[in-house]
Amino acid sequence: TLLGTIGAEEHAHLPALATALGDPDPRVRAVAARGIGRAGVAASPHRGALAVAACDTSAAVRLEAVRALAGLGADTSVTLRAL
Repeated sequence: TLLGTIGAEEHAHLPALATALGDPDPRVRAVAARGIGRAGVAASPHRGALAVAACDTSAAVRLEAVRALAGLGADTSVTLRAL
């Protein structure tokens, strides 16, 4: 999907991806988390939204959010609590 292909050069889309983390469809949330993670350190302002997503009811969303947090060098305690 398009959201999953957004990378570091598309930083302007990060707020939309962060908003998509609240979508009712877990597939959309998972792809949004993956897209945020692909932005690398530019996604740092969205660390909080990823931390919330790391506690999602969907395992796919949690996985993508934790991957994104790990890529940001997030505080290990936040990432481990999500697991």
